[in-house]
Amino acid sequence: MMVGRTFLSARVADPLWDRRILERLLSNAASAILIGNHGQIRQKRKANLPEMEEVNSDIGRWLSQMRRITSVLILPGISAMACVSAMMASFELSPEMLADKKLIKAELLHERQNYADALKVMDEIIALQKEHKFKFADEFHYKYARIALSAGSARIAIDSIGRYLEATGREGEFYKVALALLIEVEETQISVEETCTGKPEGSLCWKELANHSGCFVWDDYFYEHQTVTWSGGCYGSVAHGQGTLILTSDWGNSSFTGRLEKGKQVGHWVVRRDNGAKEKGEYVAGKREGRWLLFRPGEAPGERCNSVIFRSGDQVTDWKNVNEPMCDF
Repeated sequence: MMVGRTFLSARVADPLWDRRILERLLSNAASAILIGNHGQIRQKRKANLPEMEEVNSDIGRWLSQMRRITSVLILPGISAMACVSAMMASFELSPEMLADKKLIKAELLHERQNYADALKVMDEIIALQKEHKFKFADEFHYKYARIALSAGSARIAIDSIGRYLEATGREGEFYKVALALLIEVEETQISVEETCTGKPEGSLCWKELANHSGCFVWDDYFYEHQTVTWSGGCYGSVAHGQGTLILTSDWGNSSFTGRLEKGKQVGHWVVRRDNGAKEKGEYVAGKREGRWLLFRPGEAPGERCNSVIFRSGDQVTDWKNVNEPMCDF
């Protein structure tokens, strides 16, 4: 690297060095850091960006140059890395570039299923735009809708899809998938008539979560004086994903751990009661299905573990005693 050798020679000959060479070298190092970080983030997309190979080659050369500099460059009383850090601290992204950076961060969080934090970052972009009055790219509103829906904010999702379609019409890059997303949002909407509000006890209805306003879970037997919380996420207006439902009432608490698909229980679930009783079995579309096991700690040995068969939520056999080790869950 001729520039590096020239610089080192200048250092020996002149204790003050050539500041112009130093500034040029540090500028290249900064470019390597900035472009290198951006290149890593965009690596997943390189199949759609043929020029990434050339950019990555440049990044490699710049990073190599930076390593050479920082391994030998010591300013009087200040390390080269401290100098680079100070220089980087003085570099400021424009509001538009900062918004782009935050958008990439939000998309990465969304890919990792960290939906709540992804939505917070999108809200930061909105605040940044309001402060600096720059224009959003058309696709921003589509991406905002995707993240909002995953985070359980159907209202924001619908509004953002509308903004995207209004801005781009039928020629937008994401026109069809935006319409599909709109259909998905509409399918998660719960009307007032479908909720448990005002329903008699024992009704089949959608119950609003006590810890997530506007998000509902399917209740196959409504108790008026019972509250429900959910440790997982929401998709649109319904609870979704893996988690635990906690049912709280005057007569005790119960926990249901398993998976919800758009508000309804599916797959394997384990139920635990305050009194030590526990159950496990399968749900299909919110209804118990197949063999279920029940452990009742207050019964005599040999009678504490029982099994029963359900079909579409209805019990079709009597409870019968089974070997107790089967209830070791």
